[in-house]
Amino acid sequence: MKKAAVALAVVLALGLAALIGFQSFGFQLFGVSWVWDKEKAQLARLAQAFLQDLQFKDFDKAGKYHELLDQGKADIPKLIERLFQVKPELLNIRDFEITDIKLDSDGKRARTFFRSNLEFLNTAEGDKPNKEKQVEGILYWHKRPAAPGEAEAPADGSDPAALAEQWFMKLESSLH
Repeated sequence: MKKAAVALAVVLALGLAALIGFQSFGFQLFGVSWVWDKEKAQLARLAQAFLQDLQFKDFDKAGKYHELLDQGKADIPKLIERLFQVKPELLNIRDFEITDIKLDSDGKRARTFFRSNLEFLNTAEGDKPNKEKQVEGILYWHKRPAAPGEAEAPADGSDPAALAEQWFMKLESSLH
């Protein structure tokens, strides 16, 4: 009886770990990963890096997800202020999660959906803490030819065609 209970507990724990680690592009848990959709995995990595740049207020680096010609026009603090009606320095992005990734039928456009918890600093009144809000958003991506010297080499060195195109964010669409 004890062996059956232990076996059932192990199976339940493994099942729970599988559910937690399962993502739309693969499996990732405790440093173990297996990817079956490389495009979605790359988009998840890019979206995660972009949101982390926003979280740490590295707006110059966050602007680098644009195409080279559009990078100079990126005014991320202004977009954040227009979107949330608060100055970027008063916005604390506590955490974020990539919830879904969708690609169009030709694989040249994509959307990454995310959820984030925000804290609006300096809004505390008396015993009340700062205002908090959970937001959901979409980041829009386009696969375009990379400018010379801009393409990332594939990590495994396998697909030389990957040097020809890469994902760029349409930040104006994403932060409106």
